[in-house]
Amino acid sequence: MVLGDSFPDNKKRDYVDRSLVPGMILRLFCPFTSPPKYKFILLLSMNPEPVFFIINTKPNRFVLRKFPDQQIPVIQRDYTFLTHDSYIECSTPRSDFTAEDMRAKVLADLGRIKGMLTEADRAAVVVAIKRNRTIETRQKRRLIKDFQAV
Repeated sequence: MVLGDSFPDNKKRDYVDRSLVPGMILRLFCPFTSPPKYKFILLLSMNPEPVFFIINTKPNRFVLRKFPDQQIPVIQRDYTFLTHDSYIECSTPRSDFTAEDMRAKVLADLGRIKGMLTEADRAAVVVAIKRNRTIETRQKRRLIKDFQAV
């Protein structure tokens, strides 16, 4: 339980809405992973629905071999919630949650909001999106625009 859980519902909703912005890192249960489990995710956009990258404790070997510039390291010392160095998997933007579902999950436990990506790591993610060879150009432009808007 975090302090914010004891706030009135309208204050919690305001806090969640202000927190669900590009660059925010959340910890959500991801039923689409194998096996399903809690994962850190990096929010890229909420427009019109959430788009995010998954953060892994180890780089995805397949992606690392095929697209080495799409695994952005995040160093544990820069993020109090990480227990070890991790990697943002930037090859595949995900949209597995609706905005309503994401808000509900975060409202149920405000501790799912972990913190903002550092400016240096944000710049590295933008470079990875620009270099990405699997995302359509139009989607890249939109993701970069939304991700840099905050």
